[in-house]
Amino acid sequence: MPGAFSHPAVEAIAWWDFSDPGAWQGAPAGLVRKDMPPGPACGVPCRLIQEEWWPGGLKLTTDAEGRVCFRGFLGDYVSESACGKAAFHVGRPGQCRQAVAVER
Repeated sequence: MPGAFSHPAVEAIAWWDFSDPGAWQGAPAGLVRKDMPPGPACGVPCRLIQEEWWPGGLKLTTDAEGRVCFRGFLGDYVSESACGKAAFHVGRPGQCRQAVAVER
């Protein structure tokens, strides 16, 4: 799944049977069990998303020109520093350059 998740041609990953009740042939194939705790099938995808792929509170340092690079998901971000903070949006897959002005 990691290769598919990060490939630019992949727009979505479909998973049948979100929960165990009603799963095909009664198999415990859901990401969550009947009473909603994570099931065995949730282990790897949940760990990858929450621990490896999610950028979460990154602490980055700018280079001499005040630039910083990171790899993250599409969506909204907030950059914070001692000088203030600025919001920005990443809306397209692939390499993206974004100028962010920090408000004091």
